[in-house]
Amino acid sequence: MIQFARPEFLWALPLIAIPVIIHLINRLRYRRVRFAATRFLMESQHRYKVRVLLREWLLLALRILVFAIAIVLFARPQLDSGLWRSELLGRRVHLVLLLDDTLSMQAVDPLGGTESTFDRAKAALRSLLQQVGAGGGTFRLTLLRFSQAGPGQLQADLAGEMLTPQITPRVDSLVRGFSPSFAAVAGPYALERALEIAELAPEESVEIVLFSDFQREDWDSSAQLAPIRNRLVERKARLTLVCCREWEGPRNLAVVTLERTGGTCVEGVPVKLRVGVGNYSDRPVRDLPVLIHCESQVLPPVVFPEIPAGQVAFQEFFLVPPRSGELSVTAEIGADVLEADNRRFCVLPVGKAVQVLLADGDPQGTDAQYVETALAPGGLAETGVVCRRVWAGALSAEDLHLWDLVILMNAGRLEPSVLGQLERFVAGGGGFLYFVGEKVDPIVFEEQFCRAGQGLLPVTLSPPQDRQATLLLGEGNLRFEDHPALPALKGLTGPLVSSVFVTRYMPVEVKEAISGEKTPQIFIRLADGTPLGILFTFGTGKTGIIATTAGPRWNNWARVSPSYVVTLLELVGYLARKPVGIPPVTIGESPRIALPEGELPASVRYRLPGMEVLSELPPERVQEGTIQLPAVTTPGFGEVEWELKPGEKRVQIFAGNVDCRESDLRTASSEQLRLAFAGIPIEVTTATNLASYSPQTETADLAVPCLGLLLGVLILERALSFLMVRDLSFGRSNGLRGTRGIVRLTDRSAKLAAR
Repeated sequence: MIQFARPEFLWALPLIAIPVIIHLINRLRYRRVRFAATRFLMESQHRYKVRVLLREWLLLALRILVFAIAIVLFARPQLDSGLWRSELLGRRVHLVLLLDDTLSMQAVDPLGGTESTFDRAKAALRSLLQQVGAGGGTFRLTLLRFSQAGPGQLQADLAGEMLTPQITPRVDSLVRGFSPSFAAVAGPYALERALEIAELAPEESVEIVLFSDFQREDWDSSAQLAPIRNRLVERKARLTLVCCREWEGPRNLAVVTLERTGGTCVEGVPVKLRVGVGNYSDRPVRDLPVLIHCESQVLPPVVFPEIPAGQVAFQEFFLVPPRSGELSVTAEIGADVLEADNRRFCVLPVGKAVQVLLADGDPQGTDAQYVETALAPGGLAETGVVCRRVWAGALSAEDLHLWDLVILMNAGRLEPSVLGQLERFVAGGGGFLYFVGEKVDPIVFEEQFCRAGQGLLPVTLSPPQDRQATLLLGEGNLRFEDHPALPALKGLTGPLVSSVFVTRYMPVEVKEAISGEKTPQIFIRLADGTPLGILFTFGTGKTGIIATTAGPRWNNWARVSPSYVVTLLELVGYLARKPVGIPPVTIGESPRIALPEGELPASVRYRLPGMEVLSELPPERVQEGTIQLPAVTTPGFGEVEWELKPGEKRVQIFAGNVDCRESDLRTASSEQLRLAFAGIPIEVTTATNLASYSPQTETADLAVPCLGLLLGVLILERALSFLMVRDLSFGRSNGLRGTRGIVRLTDRSAKLAAR
């Protein structure tokens, strides 16, 4: 398509009539010459008339063309590259429309109305399609949504289809039916995936139009966008950013966390949970209630006294599970501009009791008595822990898989069969806690439990050392680290700690080769920083060691401080085998169900959040040891059921939650976007200003071709004029002077010639 940089000069086109007017005037300027004999004149007329008239008309056309080219040259003609490349060079323009349909696009304008940011983006995209379709040109269209460009998937709604008048209504209907998703896909990542599509046809010119709210967190890193800038430069792509949120996000709150914090989780025993709320605004929020739902039961609200601006606050609360099994728990806050992040879902696996086996190396079981009293005191103090004491030498008679946790105290050498059974028990998900004592031999311990860093407790022990105890208040030598195993003791000070003295312990040295899953986690130290309690991971289970006695022989912990009871209960909740449950997933992730070894379900049915009925799971998603469900696209609760054999059915529920990165509604400004793409030409506009938008492709300046054409026409005009002058001279040399090669006869001469 030809365009003009100075179209106002085209008003001078009527001036091409000047050569016609001059030609008509010259036709009226002839002389009458009377002759007696006209025979030779008639012969001359028939011989030269047609040729001379053709030359005159051709000369007139050339002179008109000179005027027309001169006027067009002043108007600076340009040729749209989308046309000349497609028609002359076989190269098209690839128009890639990238639509942000992530969670943040559901935000509603707080000034009123129900139109979301996504609704504005759809309207702007449809308007652009109408303008492009009406503007002509040759385009290939790709339409890609953010939710279809996430990790592991790249599925465009339209992939390289020619933009024709027939396809425009279909695309408009397709866009009209789009709904915002709950996905969290960063804008730069989606833009990079769009470039992957554009690079499939390197011979095409690329124009990318991105409709988004441009969250500041995604577009604020110039270094992160550097690879994308380089690809845009290499591809010579034109980038247009259309901001569809024209208001700065006001106060938006989101429930970001709902989880169990520790302790046992059994029927009828209070379990501690933690809920977190993020304040994504520039002002604090006070006295915010959070509603807690446990299945059909509504708990008293958890009130946040204050949530500072731009921060996340946490509150803990207790919930008493009414039954064993899996409980669905929901935390919810009031409505705001973004509804989808106001809820958090959690599945709480609840057991009937925690089974703990206490194995004491002393046949009298002195240490085991203290531990049992702390864990299962009986009476009204219900802890949900069931204990049984045995002598460590009789462990070979126990089936450890019937227990959730084994606590071994002051034990000497164990039988190899018992040690192997312990390792299989922990590797399968059980827990193991070890207290030292006078019966512990460091050499035997290293041989049986360390095993060069590959055993249950990859540490070495040294002979016992004594510490001088002081009775001054506040001089206790026990310190609790900030560790998930002891959330209740985090930062604990005062008499509960200052009265505890460890007078003897066995120094612990961690093997240097330990790494990865077996990396030690110190949770208790002495006052001088010496490690006293260390935790490890072994297979799918957890192990721990406390380098002093469980009873009061080497310390006064069990006698004087309630922190002893709290520590043991917290460790039981952390180390013990948990009821099997499906870990919570974020939108876009696929739930995985781990099956016992050798178990292969005959059939599996599932229901994702947002689905009404159960669907059959394809067999290829069921493998020995794992059930892989499709990705979750909607927050809420889902379920999966499978049969091992007829009549034996298992059912589990799971929770899907939104990614709270989408809750921050602060947008990047035009200046920030231009800075992020510094060095490349981009256009930043809004959905409102897009009404005057038209695709701009490269243009070819036609000034030089027009000058060449004008020169050629002038040469032809001069050559033709020369030929006509030469014929005139030839006619005069043959005595036909004044006739200009043709004698125009008067009516009387014509009559005489006819006679």
